[in-house]
Amino acid sequence: MDCLPLAAEHCRWKCVSFHDRTDDRDNLVDETQGILSKRERRQLQGNLLFAQDILTGGGVTLIKEGPTPEGYLPGMNSDFETVGMNLYIAGWGFDREVAEKAGTLETYGSAVVLWNGGEGDALCTLHAYHRAVRPFREKRDALIMSNTWGDGNADGQICEKFLMDELRKAQKLGITCLQIDDGWERGVTMNSVRAPAVQGGEWSGGYYKSAPEFWSINRDRLPHGLEPIVSLAGESGISLGLWFSPDSQNDFENWERDSEVLLDLHRRYGITAFKMDGLLFHSKRSEDNFVKLMRRVTAGSGGEVTFNLDTTAQVHNGYFGRVQYGTLFLENRFTGPFGRWPNYWPYRTLRNLWTLSRYYPTERLQIEFLNVKRNREQYGNDPLSPENAGMEYAFAVAMFASPLAWMEFTGLDDENAVTLQRAIAAYRAVQADILSGHVLPIGDEPDGIRWTGFQCVKGNGSGYLLLFRELGEKASHTYRLWGIRGQRLDLKLILGNGKQEHAEADGDGMAAFSLDAPMSFALYRYSSGN
Repeated sequence: MDCLPLAAEHCRWKCVSFHDRTDDRDNLVDETQGILSKRERRQLQGNLLFAQDILTGGGVTLIKEGPTPEGYLPGMNSDFETVGMNLYIAGWGFDREVAEKAGTLETYGSAVVLWNGGEGDALCTLHAYHRAVRPFREKRDALIMSNTWGDGNADGQICEKFLMDELRKAQKLGITCLQIDDGWERGVTMNSVRAPAVQGGEWSGGYYKSAPEFWSINRDRLPHGLEPIVSLAGESGISLGLWFSPDSQNDFENWERDSEVLLDLHRRYGITAFKMDGLLFHSKRSEDNFVKLMRRVTAGSGGEVTFNLDTTAQVHNGYFGRVQYGTLFLENRFTGPFGRWPNYWPYRTLRNLWTLSRYYPTERLQIEFLNVKRNREQYGNDPLSPENAGMEYAFAVAMFASPLAWMEFTGLDDENAVTLQRAIAAYRAVQADILSGHVLPIGDEPDGIRWTGFQCVKGNGSGYLLLFRELGEKASHTYRLWGIRGQRLDLKLILGNGKQEHAEADGDGMAAFSLDAPMSFALYRYSSGN
């Protein structure tokens, strides 16, 4: 798609590759690096390629708006190529037969971003690119969503009384959007507790073939439809979302029909957030038709509808492919057995967010927090178990992203409900200010025993710090901060266990912080005092 011949003789490069299908992965970012050589030719996989003149500091970032390597279509094996001092961005791979069969197709997008200076400057311009693709909007992006699927009961609880009870609990906790997962619809998917009765249920395609009214309201579970739930949500100041699975059959041939279903749900019930699950792209036409669906619903709703794009399994758009239409549902994590064992540990969720935050806007990543007391027997004496982390700590992991309460609120005990209510109230007062800034990782990469965290850079020497002391014995740690050198910081504690009122950043941006206890955190607002 693009070719950049570089005049500089001495350049280093770094390629960043991302991974999805997170049901089976907890390592989501890979980096490779080297120098450019006139006699060398390399093919690289990734969505980002940074190149910098070693002598002048001038840099360029190449961005491939395509899927991860797990989502490559036939004919693709790389995203970038270096040929001597030339940088190339590859297309999507197709041959004459595919083109003639498909007619008009859209290639992947690309972008070229220029910068000068160090890593902070490169990441600042990358952040500007992300915000150009999808600007931050407080009403749309600063919310706390809930989804009941995380307790592991699948759709077994879905009924009018259960949803009404969940809404009442959600209002007390301060939740802003309640999303009803699989189970509201008349049809039966393979994940439903009803699946054995209908020969396993449907998944990824064939929905209309199995039941023309698949996406109508399930009147057995919701005899009065969604109207009572919509009414109570409105009285509670909570918006509603729904789970949906587009029909992948024959390259999403039913995309127009699916878009009409979604628009009807939006117009009739005011649904503004659809979790898009079960995506399976077989070809470039599959991708194109799915994008057409999102475009049509976005336009038809006047931009009010947003999508939560599932990245947990199968083949889909990844982190950079046509993701301007919503957020990414990053993980399925459960305290109960997911397969043969539980897969939720707060430090691992923290690590995934931390590694992605260097290159990706965190407000577009849905990060789960679960009921940490469920299934405690699955963890034995594990010191890093969810229960040992605690409810407030688990919530704090998601605060610099798009928090997702992945639980049934009616399953929370009183202690954890009070803890969440207090934490959410304090967080909501600053959430939009945090997420409108530039969030970057600080400290060590989380592994359960380190000091780690995030810095939100707001400009003019102000911002926010979210500091975590994991299960380590050191009571203090020195962080390298972004954009702060030789300054005294005034600190205001918003949430957590911090006691500091000031911190001194030296000429290298190093500043010391302390927390009294392991498995604790502090959320500070900072401003430069000099």
